[in-house]
Amino acid sequence: MRNLQYLFVALFLGGFVFLYSSQPTTAARTTHAETLVKEAESWGGALKWAISIEYIGKVDYPNMDTYNSTKVALSEAQKAVSALPESEQKRQLEERLESKVTIHFKRAMAYIDAITSGKKIQAHKATLHNNIYVYEDIEKTKASYDTLSAEIRKQAVLLYRVYGKSTRDAILEEFKDPAESLLRAVIYEITVYNALNDVEGQIAKGVSHPRLEQANIHIKNVKGSSPFWNELYSGVENANNTVKMSYAELKDLLTQQAKRTGIPPEILKAIAYNETAFTQFGRNYGPNISFDNGVGLMQITVDSNNSPYDYQRLKFDTAYNIQVGAEILKQKLDYDIPVINNGDLAFLENWYFAILAYNGLSKINDPTIYPATYQQRIYTTISNNSQVNPEALSKDDIMITYKENSNIMEFGAKMYYQTSRTTKTTQVFEIGETAILKHSVALRSKPTTSGDFISSLPAGSTLKFLGKPESDNNPSNHFVWYRVSLPNGDEGYVASVSF
Repeated sequence: MRNLQYLFVALFLGGFVFLYSSQPTTAARTTHAETLVKEAESWGGALKWAISIEYIGKVDYPNMDTYNSTKVALSEAQKAVSALPESEQKRQLEERLESKVTIHFKRAMAYIDAITSGKKIQAHKATLHNNIYVYEDIEKTKASYDTLSAEIRKQAVLLYRVYGKSTRDAILEEFKDPAESLLRAVIYEITVYNALNDVEGQIAKGVSHPRLEQANIHIKNVKGSSPFWNELYSGVENANNTVKMSYAELKDLLTQQAKRTGIPPEILKAIAYNETAFTQFGRNYGPNISFDNGVGLMQITVDSNNSPYDYQRLKFDTAYNIQVGAEILKQKLDYDIPVINNGDLAFLENWYFAILAYNGLSKINDPTIYPATYQQRIYTTISNNSQVNPEALSKDDIMITYKENSNIMEFGAKMYYQTSRTTKTTQVFEIGETAILKHSVALRSKPTTSGDFISSLPAGSTLKFLGKPESDNNPSNHFVWYRVSLPNGDEGYVASVSF
């Protein structure tokens, strides 16, 4: 019994000792955690100023010893506080770490990331600067321009994460602003260079491209002092010359397309001359678009979003524009318009109403009301420039009516007309054919009025055609030249006006 009493006492005293000894251990841990938190707070305060541009006076990495010491102190304090039992004191310690240490450490990480990003931008800026001003290499400049632009976009998020407006602004001013300034210094050079690369293989004689227009616009902004001025200017000029067509080439295109479509070339050239003076492109080799949205050399007016034709090609492809213009003119014959003579399309007189319809059936082209109609201008141009004299219908013979409140001409009152003479095209003779001169003409050494005079051929001479019709480079001359041979074997060039 006594032994049991001793055992009970021993157990009681042992528990008391245990309870007594456990209380100081919790207090000691709390005290230790408090000490670590204070140390972390001290380093956090130091780190706060280490990432302040106003305090350190320069844009650079902070004192990394301070950063690393803060990192270690924060980690140790967090571990100590985390090990404490839940209590109000633990919560307070956690709040102190968050508000006085963790926040500054996170801001320091963002600051360091921004400096690292900025130095990457700075390195790419140096490469671009060297490629521009040291090596003067446009290809390398373009590559480093793209790299720097991409780096700025990539690093922008990190640059803007920095806490504090003055510090953030100082970092941007140190790294981003100078890089963007250098990019702006060569933006026009790069734009022109890119545009020239884009049009390579896309342009041809008579075929321009939207990017060529951009190259022509922006080359004007490249300064003569630029190390790339000569190279880029020559590149734009070469591209322009690739697209450029002489008047002779343009008139040849019109002649050939007219022949393919079954239109007298004299008519198609007169329309093109009146519409645009043979001008497919506007300034800078962009599209020639009129105030009423007529496009290109033939001034095609279509809905750009709902048309059977390729609107981009209408703007940038001369041959295609001429082809569509010829097709549209030919389609006008299917309108409910009168027939002239026998309707033979080889005769210029027979196109009167189709020419009228090409410009529009509105009242402004009514010859019974207005003397200077579109179709009258076309026939005058044919007489003056192709030097043949087709007969335009007399306004006194034409009958036109209108529905009430309409300005659109109707021709039902009279659907057949005759002219006193007919004029056949003289611009579609084939190689190997023969023709008799109606008028005397000079035989020349070249297909131009400036060609050397060889001899004078009298009316009635029979000539054999040795070549296709050719145009000279005078925009006012719409007749063509043929290389011909005489029965005696002489060869030379004669103008189509004499057949």
